[in-house]
Amino acid sequence: MKETLQNIGSGALGFVIFIAAVFLVVGFINGAVWFSTKMLPWLIIAFWIVFIFDVVVLLPLAAFKMTRGFAAGSLYISSYVFGLTLWAWSVIITYQLWGFIGLLVGLAIAGIGAVFTAFLAALFNGQWSTIGSMVIVILIIVGSRLLASFLLTK
Repeated sequence: MKETLQNIGSGALGFVIFIAAVFLVVGFINGAVWFSTKMLPWLIIAFWIVFIFDVVVLLPLAAFKMTRGFAAGSLYISSYVFGLTLWAWSVIITYQLWGFIGLLVGLAIAGIGAVFTAFLAALFNGQWSTIGSMVIVILIIVGSRLLASFLLTK
């Protein structure tokens, strides 16, 4: 009898832990959608300010040996602003086109899978301008990181 009660208690505890995990996942996804929806307009503004600053200020500073390290570090930090903007935009795209399950799959792939999932969702829905814009932002992210690495080794 004691063993049966322990088994029932263990099963009940496992069930409660499972339900709690489901609520955490649902809360995380809803939080990601909420964050992306609220922050994307601000992130887009930050994206353009940082991009213009990179082109107008940092690229010329990269030409001088004394300021090259500052330019490289700033370019590397800029890539995170670009990446966060892309991630938030991808969360919204995925959620709008493929819903909760699509976003769940995307976020399950190390969190950054939302970008890949958004790319696939746009591809399967024929949103070519969205795909083109995403590719451009990815190139800006990779380009700023590669340029920063190049400047640091120079």
